[in-house]
Amino acid sequence: MPKYEAVILAGGRAAWLRKLAGTDIRSLAKINGKYIIEYIITALLASGRVNNIYVASDSEALAQLEQAGVTGFKPIACDVKTLAEVCLVSSNAVEAETPENHKILYVCDDVPLLTPEAVNSFLDQCESRPDGEIYWTVIRKEVCEKQFPDGVRTYGPLADGKFTGGNMSLLTRDAVAKTQAMAKLLYQHRKHPVKLCSLLGWWFVLKALCKCVSSADVEKRCTQLMGVNCRAIIAEHACIGMDMDKEADWQLVHRYIE
Repeated sequence: MPKYEAVILAGGRAAWLRKLAGTDIRSLAKINGKYIIEYIITALLASGRVNNIYVASDSEALAQLEQAGVTGFKPIACDVKTLAEVCLVSSNAVEAETPENHKILYVCDDVPLLTPEAVNSFLDQCESRPDGEIYWTVIRKEVCEKQFPDGVRTYGPLADGKFTGGNMSLLTRDAVAKTQAMAKLLYQHRKHPVKLCSLLGWWFVLKALCKCVSSADVEKRCTQLMGVNCRAIIAEHACIGMDMDKEADWQLVHRYIE
């Protein structure tokens, strides 16, 4: 059974979190006496599929993690601006230590409900499609509503169902390097609908609006845009998508952990 290097993307900050947890650094917010990042580290280690865990964040956050006594990870200082740049810096750092491992598991820092079973299920699905270079997670609406009936997510309608995004991905190191330019363009245009639609292609956007685009079509279009094989993994565990973007999410996660 293959094992992977895991990187927790822990640069997230949320101003609304300060009044609830005394910090705006998501990974350092405490729930039930335990830091959020510790829940994630525990789940990754318990999966049995991870060699080493790295935490990629800015220098200030890493220093606070160290002062807080959080263990079980190797720090990667990423004082850069975009997610694409963070992935590149962390990929290079991992390669320097473990050049033999070509795929890196990336996990966001705000999914404390993550379970070892969810990690294993995602990796099993990735391994069943070995030609992929970028794998990302999506979760069906009915799966989220069944497993977290009081959760509120945003869903995108496709021809084969309604989906929300997950917070776990698997990328080859080569794919991280190859897709930097396109990833930066997508990031720059994320708040400019016209530019973003031009980049995606107006015909594709029109089909999507008419709900004529399936998850397989999204894979194909992303593969064309990024220049690497992209694979959408339909996750069976909704905890991968239960992140904390707002206060209501924090309250929900708090209830489930308690």
